[in-house]
Amino acid sequence: MRTYISREYITELQAIHLLRALKKYFTLSKLSAITRIDETIISKYINGHIIPHYGKAKSIITALLSHPDVNNYLNNIIDAYLRANINRYPDILPLINSNVDLIIYLTLRLIEKLINIKITRLITVEGGGLFIASIISSYLSVNLSYCIRDKYIPDSYVEYIHKENPFYSSFLSLVTANLSSKDYVLIVDDVIVTGETIKTVYRLIRRTNAKIIGAAVLFVSNTEIVKTLSDELNMDIIYEFSLF
Repeated sequence: MRTYISREYITELQAIHLLRALKKYFTLSKLSAITRIDETIISKYINGHIIPHYGKAKSIITALLSHPDVNNYLNNIIDAYLRANINRYPDILPLINSNVDLIIYLTLRLIEKLINIKITRLITVEGGGLFIASIISSYLSVNLSYCIRDKYIPDSYVEYIHKENPFYSSFLSLVTANLSSKDYVLIVDDVIVTGETIKTVYRLIRRTNAKIIGAAVLFVSNTEIVKTLSDELNMDIIYEFSLF
């Protein structure tokens, strides 16, 4: 049975992971000045000794995200580890290796939007999307399955990807036993650039007769691709950050 988690608790965790992400660049003194919270308390939040209550967590997030130095840092790290390679190999693994707490923070923001949606299974693709889907699966207590890239698997469905880049995978495989017609499926991925991966996963799920309720991703190349893909597949696409 699915366990429901409160939005308030998710917000409290967001504040902690955002502070941890920024501690890689900012001093405790700087974070204290931005949030107007004592350095000792900031340190306890970062080290997990205490958790800020909901109201305090909201004020921490608001103060941090409204500060220009914080916004510059976040944009610079996304530039360096994601935007720079978006047309060659769009994957958040380099960003995960650089600042995993930033990815967890953004994933928690996605989770906040998914709390009241009926989901029985997540489907993703091996790679950065699997990391995100694992976090969502854990917090929402939802089953998780994933597609394998460029490998034939016994008792699986296979769909070929319309490749627009030689670095992209050629096809995806999904084990047939992982889904049933009773499932309510959310597609999860790390980045949408052309939308071809999402469309391929969509076709795989359709072959199982499961109900596809939409997709959730952290990054999209631009808002236009989201609208185009959403209209074509007739489903909602939730995302956190548009790169361009």
